[in-house]
This record gives sequence, structure tokens and C-alpha cells, in this order.
Amino acid sequence: MSAALPAELAEFVANTPIPVTVALPGEHDRVLVAANREFCRLTGYDKSEILGRDCRFLQGAATAPESRDAMRRFFEGKPEQARVEVVNYGKDGRPFVNLVFLSKLRDLDGAVRLLFASQFDASHASASTAQAYDRVLSSRMAELQTLARAHKLGVETSLAMLAASTHAIAAAKLALAEIVARPS
Repeated sequence: MSAALPAELAEFVANTPIPVTVALPGEHDRVLVAANREFCRLTGYDKSEILGRDCRFLQGAATAPESRDAMRRFFEGKPEQARVEVVNYGKDGRPFVNLVFLSKLRDLDGAVRLLFASQFDASHASASTAQAYDRVLSSRMAELQTLARAHKLGVETSLAMLAASTHAIAAAKLALAEIVARPS
């Protein structure tokens, strides 16, 4: 299903050392056309179980309406990029606090052609792990901008948005503790 991506972008996704996905925009579903090994490792799903689906399959009982609303606002128009903390569930049912970075790739006419997302499990992360993730994400987004331009696509990124993982870790750990402590 990564045939919807130019070969260089598919290779970029495959070789990115942090979890990433690419989806097609849609009115109701954002169908995944690419997911890398790290995303599969994070979620426990194989690519064959991921591609062709909307990432909502990772949501569950503890996924907050506020997180869903923030993602919906991003998909429906503004902002051009977003960072959303969302409780997701792995294939094994374990909850984790996913710090999702979202960005739109637009064509020359301004139409959204692809949706790029990177995921970070903030549940048990340390500040140094988050900082390392942010550095890799920043570097990969710079490379994505170059690749996108070669395919007449534009991608918006902000260094302030990219360097924001560390503040989310404490909140993520509290949220996960509350989820785990809830009686079934």
C-alpha cells in the first residue's frame, strides 16, 4: 500500500529510526499508506494489520475526548501541525501515552496530499530519551522537507513544536498511572 508514496518518501519512512506513519487525507478516515518497523514495534501490530486502516484502531476506553478533538481539528483544517498526547493501546491491550506529532504535506495548489505522523511512547520515558527523540524528529523533518520539495510538496514544521516532548513526560506518567489504577 506504500505505492501511494513516491519511492523516495517510502524509503524515508522505512529508514526513519523513530515510529512514523503516513496517511492519505480523507473526510472520515485517514488511511495509512506507510508505517515503519518502529511503529510496528511500538504498537505490536504487523504492517499487514496497519496499512489500509485509520489509526483510530489504537484508541480505547481511556482515550480522552480532548485528544480526539485536537486530532480532529488538525485533520479538518488548522493547525498545519500538531502535537497531541493520546492514550493508545497496543495489540496486546496495554495502554500507553502516545505523544503524536502530526504534519501536513501540501501540493503547490495548497491541497493536503499526505499526513505525516511520528509517535513517541511518553509513558515511561526519561527526559533524555525525549530529548533524543526530539533531535531525531527534527533532523528527519528537515530531510522530509527536502524530499517533499523534490515532489512539489510543502511541509510545515516548527522547531518549537518539535522540541516539546520533555514537558509531556510527567503528565503522561500520571495519566498512565491513573489508567492502570482504575478498577476494571
